[in-house]
Amino acid sequence: MKDAILTVTLNPALDKLIIPSREVTSAGGKGINVSRVLKRLGIKVLATGIAGGSTGQEILRLLKGEGIKNDFVVIPEESRINITVKDQKTQGQFRVMGRGPYIDKNTLREFVHKYISLLGSSSWVTLNGRNAEGVPHHFYAKLIRLAKRKRVNTVLDASGPDFSEGLKARPFLIKPNLEEAQEALGKSLSSMRNIKKSLMEFQKRGMAMVLLTLAEEGAVGIFKDELWHCRPPRVKITHDIGCGDAFLGGFLAAFLRGHSFSQALKFAVGCGTSNAQAMIPGKIDGKKALRLSQDIKIRKF
Repeated sequence: MKDAILTVTLNPALDKLIIPSREVTSAGGKGINVSRVLKRLGIKVLATGIAGGSTGQEILRLLKGEGIKNDFVVIPEESRINITVKDQKTQGQFRVMGRGPYIDKNTLREFVHKYISLLGSSSWVTLNGRNAEGVPHHFYAKLIRLAKRKRVNTVLDASGPDFSEGLKARPFLIKPNLEEAQEALGKSLSSMRNIKKSLMEFQKRGMAMVLLTLAEEGAVGIFKDELWHCRPPRVKITHDIGCGDAFLGGFLAAFLRGHSFSQALKFAVGCGTSNAQAMIPGKIDGKKALRLSQDIKIRKF
């Protein structure tokens, strides 16, 4: 039965969050963060991608410890490590992002073979984050087209050329943030009127559903003839890492359970807000996210 959500993270990371007197280590990368949210919300999920070296093995070990099913291509070269240092007094943070391994053509062929096989048990697939080094910018477009042939719904959450090239394959759902949307469209979105136009432009380009996150201003979305804007409640923020991933995971969980587009959007913003108070990206509290979503203001856009 095709009922699982497949998440793709081609460049996963070992994430280390350092706060004075405490260090938290977790499996990271945008697709993995989405997987964590879906798992915590009771949605069947399978994570895939490319994991390298001893760092990659640690990532897989941590996923297993969280009960997140996974099936990665394993290579000798080391996966990346990301380090975030948080100053609790100033609330500032400093982040160092690893580069990760170079992915050769043989590894890509192996991954595509695995990906096609995993699509057989999937109803949705999410393609998340920047591609790893060596992966061509059009690779997400290729994965989207392969999924469409299997009648699997596609989600693209990327940036830069990977996002722009991926749009050409017309994924069902896209989730850019404001900066990513501006870059893809080649224009400034400095007003809500321009933001509304951008949603409609993406829709005209063939994307059925567009979710655009706006940081503290919440999120906007379009589906069919529905346009909505959600504003989150004011909360104390621990960090902003993975909030967009929690938003996406929350939206998919609610939408797949039959909630309306507007209800799913509200819950998504609640999940993103809950993530901002968590120590590990994607490690949200579902009940808390639901409570937060009830305080979210939503209006037709």
